[in-house]
Amino acid sequence: MTALPAIALGLGLALGQAAPERGGDAGQAASPAPPAASAAQGTAPPAAGPRPYEGTEEPGAAGNGDAQRRSDAPARDDAAGRAERAAAAAQAERAAAAAQAERATVAAQAERAAIAAQAEMDQLRTQVEALRAEVEALRASGAEAEAHTAAVEQELAEARARRAAEADAAARSPEERAQATGGALQRMDGALRALAAGDASGVDAALAGDAAALEAARAEAGRRGSAEEAAQAEAGARSLAAAREALARGDLYQARLLLGSAARSAAAANRLARQGAAPAP
Repeated sequence: MTALPAIALGLGLALGQAAPERGGDAGQAASPAPPAASAAQGTAPPAAGPRPYEGTEEPGAAGNGDAQRRSDAPARDDAAGRAERAAAAAQAERAAAAAQAERATVAAQAERAAIAAQAEMDQLRTQVEALRAEVEALRASGAEAEAHTAAVEQELAEARARRAAEADAAARSPEERAQATGGALQRMDGALRALAAGDASGVDAALAGDAAALEAARAEAGRRGSAEEAAQAEAGARSLAAAREALARGDLYQARLLLGSAARSAAAANRLARQGAAPAP
């Protein structure tokens, strides 16, 4: 094939490819080259007939489609990349939101745990304070109890001492009463001899001392349960009081009689006291 027929064929193909773009029939065959061109080359125009690629996509159109697809590939790749990046960003945002939610949950749990621990510590502190107060109360109660015990022990010791002293006094009392009444008897005997001699000087003072001794013996005998002894001592004290009245009147005879009666009562009291002082067989 010469150069001109090839050019004509190329132009025909180009015109056939441009016809569909202008709304023409895509399957219509391209127009043959003008006769002038064929005549200028000295060759006959090609015979009319079916074209080799009629009804199918021509090789040039297929090449242009591939080129178009190749030119569109970067755009498609860029769109796909943007979609992937958007999906990755969305996934990252979801992961970040989930992580933030998890951190918030963990923080809330930690805060609740801290509040619960603080409440437990406060409760334990309250219990410790209550126990400390109870211990202090028990310690104070123990100190008070110890003081009370010491006071009671002191009272018991004093009571024991009093009882011991009382027992000792009770043991000595009969002997002391016997000594008191015995001494009064001796003094009354001297007063009787003085009155018998007609000497009343100093007798009244002696009888006053004897009366006091018999009164003390009476009180002690009554406190110790010696009723008969107490009665005898009381009778002697009354007789002595009457004898002193007789002395005051100058009636020495009556004074002697009353003094003798007082001496008999004192002797009876003395005998009973000595019986009480005697050790048990």
